[in-house]
Amino acid sequence: MKNITNNFLILLVFCLAGVANAEVVRETARQREVLDIAEQLRCAVCQSQSVAESDSDLANEMKAIINERLEKGAAADEIIDYFVERYGDYILSLIHISEPTRPLYIS
Repeated sequence: MKNITNNFLILLVFCLAGVANAEVVRETARQREVLDIAEQLRCAVCQSQSVAESDSDLANEMKAIINERLEKGAAADEIIDYFVERYGDYILSLIHISEPTRPLYIS
């Protein structure tokens, strides 16, 4: 019984040491805003991932562009429009129904 108690205490010490060394990650309001916009954009090189989820070079560049444009005072809609102009409607995570594509979704 004493051996089991000692083993339990040793295990407890190791578990608590791991928790004590855990790093708390805090995101800033700007980082949250970048990720909110990035979630609305599809990664052009990844399959079925948003820019926020992807760690590809392109997605990281897109997140940097989002951050730069936010620093310059651009609104989220303006940033999304920038990427749509550059990549087309495909870049949107959500389906964007425009006049030319409306018949495709109605039928």
